[in-house]
Amino acid sequence: MSEEWQSNVQWDIKCYLGRYGDGVSTDKHRTEEGAANVCGALQEEGFGCMHEHYPIQTWVTKVGDPDPILDAIRLARDVRLAQEETERLQKDRIVSPETLKERFDI
Repeated sequence: MSEEWQSNVQWDIKCYLGRYGDGVSTDKHRTEEGAANVCGALQEEGFGCMHEHYPIQTWVTKVGDPDPILDAIRLARDVRLAQEETERLQKDRIVSPETLKERFDI
């Protein structure tokens, strides 16, 4: 296991989309305290220390360990994207509700 720590920050996607479209930024640190200090500074100072955009949440993880918070954020993103696509398809009448039920087993 790694001895590195990671600061994790979830932003509103209007402020920061992130590498995976989930609004999460991460950074690696040598110590848990260093990662926690970064999270604390972002909560106080906001994005780019400009006192405008603040994190939705921050948390610290050990690099390489499972991250249930990030997993939940990405699952919620996937559900939101699937809902948006379903609504688009129904609106454009590309796919009927019956076909969606068959295709997605709902």
